[in-house]
Amino acid sequence: MQKITKWSGLGSLPLPPQLIIQIKSYLLEPFETEQQAESLWS
Repeated sequence: MQKITKWSGLGSLPLPPQLIIQIKSYLLEPFETEQQAESLWS
């Protein structure tokens, strides 16, 4: 299991790029911008 503690760490997951895009999209649903999501993760 790999634990991601920073928004920028999502790209380091050993997954296909298309799946990472889908994960980011799912995680961004409750936010208006990616910056808001990143702020929460900080």
